[in-house]
Amino acid sequence: ATGLGFPLPLLDFDDLTFADSCPISDPGDPCFPSDAQVTLANGTAIRIDALTEGDSIMSTTVDGVLSSDAVTLLSIAQPKATSPFVLLSTADSTITLTDEHHLPVGPTCCNTLKKAKDVALGDMVWIVRTHGIKSALVTKKSMAYGVGLHSPVLMNGGFPVVDGFVTAFDSIDKLYLAKSGLAPLLKACKATGTCEQFRNMFFGGDAKYIVLANATRLGARVVREAPDRV
Repeated sequence: ATGLGFPLPLLDFDDLTFADSCPISDPGDPCFPSDAQVTLANGTAIRIDALTEGDSIMSTTVDGVLSSDAVTLLSIAQPKATSPFVLLSTADSTITLTDEHHLPVGPTCCNTLKKAKDVALGDMVWIVRTHGIKSALVTKKSMAYGVGLHSPVLMNGGFPVVDGFVTAFDSIDKLYLAKSGLAPLLKACKATGTCEQFRNMFFGGDAKYIVLANATRLGARVVREAPDRV
């Protein structure tokens, strides 16, 4: 028995943990800084640290089609953390992300992923333009320190568009796993009021998650400004 009040689907929870979504234990794990930009489904650009659960943000499908997907309660938000970041630049755009973060590379989007630390000059990445996405070559790679660690985990396994770049919140197998099983799992924990217990049971209690949907925007700011606990 899980104690959650609902039966669990037949999923491998070792795979479903999205442990690569920047746990506190290693600030080098996949995340974006607080000032990274995302775009809501209505076209409004906001900082990634302003997201709350349920926000629908611009993303792509695995086939590279522009879409939108919902931010889940498994998304990470650690606004006070500091970390080294990789800066990847094309001719006219730059993305800042931790070295373990994945993003699609290669001549087609978006099934082939690389971690930022493995992206080389001349690699092809994918950026959003007015009428869709287009490829661009990485022309510069550098390092810098930044504030905040954030990773939007999307309900249907979508590829979040961050700072105009198509990215991935985890490895390709975990994106497919999210697409197939995350929505019913979260629906069940919502129905039984056990989402906090679910997060702690399977995803560890040491991570700071995104603000839940029933928190107000003011409440979200209060939570983010509270001192981190150890």
